Amino acid sequence: GGEAVPESSEGNRTKTSSRMSWVMTVGYCLIALATIVFFMYDYSRDEKLSEETKAAVLCSDGMTAYIAKDYDVAVLKFRQAAEKGNARAKYMLGVCCYDGTGADEDWDAAFRWFYEAGKQDYPDALCRLGVCCEQAIGTDRDMEKAHFCWVKGAKLGHAESQYRAGA
Repeated sequence: GGEAVPESSEGNRTKTSSRMSWVMTVGYCLIALATIVFFMYDYSRDEKLSEETKAAVLCSDGMTAYIAKDYDVAVLKFRQAAEKGNARAKYMLGVCCYDGTGADEDWDAAFRWFYEAGKQDYPDALCRLGVCCEQAIGTDRDMEKAHFCWVKGAKLGHAESQYRAGA
């Protein structure tokens, strides 16, 4: 008899490589599917989440719509989040009313929304409140109130408030 010819390991490598490629493809597909499900799931309706978390999700959805310039959806989401007490949503409603993006330009309403967010110590709202008081936007001109808002915002680390307060 003849000597046994060792089998080429090249064939085994090709099979292993092919199998690994298939496993990786399936893995990537599962990750993609999980990502799609994650982003399509409406967390704002999950009864297990706290109202605060639901409000944060709604506000985040509003920010996504705002960045995409879908202002009608943004205002709707901000309003839903604001009703649940979210300070950032209240501030963003103020921005929308101030700029007329997704809402009628209404400086009185903008001031009210900034005020509501400011009561929750939202730094951006405090700065805008100060500007509104300084420039009589939605309220009477009152430099003492403007300075008060800026100092409060500055204490919270808001850079523009620090600048405006002279800190």
